[in-house]
Amino acid sequence: MKIIGLKSTSTAVPSAAAPSARRHSRLSIEALAVLKAAYNDKTRLGSAEKEVVAKNAGISVKKVDTWFCQQRFKNKKAASVETEEESQEDE
Repeated sequence: MKIIGLKSTSTAVPSAAAPSARRHSRLSIEALAVLKAAYNDKTRLGSAEKEVVAKNAGISVKKVDTWFCQQRFKNKKAASVETEEESQEDE
């Protein structure tokens, strides 16, 4: 059975050309130093503390929040890898 009169209307757009694709911006050395100093002092910040860190670093509160979240994940992941390696050495 053949269907007549239907044409394919799909046009694939590569994901790289999609308008929602964003470039990741790197933080300045100064902003990174402020973030690291704040993280070494405290790994979780309240909203007022985030605003202070953001102002000192010259970045948005959202970027501060995201950076802290990613740092906690990296530290947690590194700790689990170390624990796994130690348990393998004991065997």
